[in-house]
Amino acid sequence: MLTQEQVVRRAKADAPIGTPESTGIPTYIISEAYKRSIRRESPTKTGGQFVAPVVAGGVIINPNTGRPVDYSIPLEYGHSKQAPQGVMVPSLVAQKQFFIDEVVKGIRRVK
Repeated sequence: MLTQEQVVRRAKADAPIGTPESTGIPTYIISEAYKRSIRRESPTKTGGQFVAPVVAGGVIINPNTGRPVDYSIPLEYGHSKQAPQGVMVPSLVAQKQFFIDEVVKGIRRVK
């Protein structure tokens, strides 16, 4: 069974790391703040289904700005000045066959 931790590991492995070269800021501190912000949260029950979230952003402070990491959505999907550098969606897409297999197993158990 795919665990939250497997999704977190894959997303962290693919997470971009800001550098002075990539940001164009010579004094930029390489902190891996975004990578460190990727984490699992406690499962919750919503609408009769369990949700086991894997999230990015918040809680970790970027030493370059002094603010919590708040750029996970622009990183994932891109914006007018930057192409997408998705890590969350690709980490789930990479597990596509696993999800299909789990759904099939669940259907077979119900029969």
